[in-house]
Amino acid sequence: MSDELVALEAIYPELVKRHVEDGSVLWLGVPEREHVQLQVSLGSNYPAVAPSIVDVKGGERWRPALEELLQRVWRENGGEVCLYEFMVGATDVIGEEEDVPAPPILVQQPQQVPLESWYVSEPIYDRGSTFIGYATKTDVEQVALDRLDLLKTDSKVRRGQHVMCAWRMKRVLDSREIVFQDCDDDGETASGSRMLNLMVAMKVWNVMVVVVRWFNGTHIGPDRFRHINAAARDVILKATTDKQ
Repeated sequence: MSDELVALEAIYPELVKRHVEDGSVLWLGVPEREHVQLQVSLGSNYPAVAPSIVDVKGGERWRPALEELLQRVWRENGGEVCLYEFMVGATDVIGEEEDVPAPPILVQQPQQVPLESWYVSEPIYDRGSTFIGYATKTDVEQVALDRLDLLKTDSKVRRGQHVMCAWRMKRVLDSREIVFQDCDDDGETASGSRMLNLMVAMKVWNVMVVVVRWFNGTHIGPDRFRHINAAARDVILKATTDKQ
């Protein structure tokens, strides 16, 4: 096998690549049809045992014909090495009409911005903790949840220890008023329900409010709830007084 491989590499230096160092698995390009690449496994008993095609890139529809060719050439060589004859025959199997496939047209998706559609409060600082409120306006709960998922990808928000939120939406669907409201503490016990109660008291609808806390390890006790509500109130007022 080693002599055959050395000869192939000398004849087709651009078409023969060892997938593993010992040459038992190869990538073979088809002469004059270089866009088709074949991964061939020789096995430890080659050439006494026939080689096999593991993968085909750039011409999968030709795989059955190439596999049949490889088996036939191996049989005709009577158990001797057969890769050179196979590569020569593969050129004819694929044929000149097989054009190089055009690369797929990639449609560039518009880049999503984590803070887009969000209002942002002024930060509140207390003994190493920082609180910032975010609010977005929509009457569709899933839209708000999708925006929340995107917000959490923001590099600064990801560093926060708690991303607390609450939302209230209502809209008319088939002549019925549908209401969605819920909250999430994200580990800061009772914070989400307090934010939801604030929204109820402010008679706020079609808004999701989020408060992120960055925490350095200094406990500030119940003051944290005052800051959460203050950040939430600040950003809710920004969202609800904006006429856009």
